[in-house]
Amino acid sequence: MPENAWDLRLEAGACLDFVPVGDNDFCVRAYGFRDTFSGAFAQETTRWLGRPARECSPRAAQPGGNCGITSELDLQQCPLFPVVKPSELEPRFAEWLFAAAPEANVEFATCWRALPRLSARDISSA
Repeated sequence: MPENAWDLRLEAGACLDFVPVGDNDFCVRAYGFRDTFSGAFAQETTRWLGRPARECSPRAAQPGGNCGITSELDLQQCPLFPVVKPSELEPRFAEWLFAAAPEANVEFATCWRALPRLSARDISSA
């Protein structure tokens, strides 16, 4: 985890870790304790953060568009996890990433879409 003085609040069952990417960046990976990371993104049984992945909007936005996520894409291949510099990562953004019912936040949604993102599969080769 990057050095910080955050007052971060995690919801029950939420996991958050930071994977080093290159020399200076971190991939922020939020997931549910029991997530299996398998199945098509739009299937009711495919879970991310403990609930159907397709319901995890606005983080994942809507399948299609410019987010690189389609309904048929296996969750393992969905680019869900943003890559950031430690100095640019704010605790409220991290909380929003894994909130059960995230508030609509145009700034965070725009940031999430603009950041490079990795899939669970890509993280292992980062």
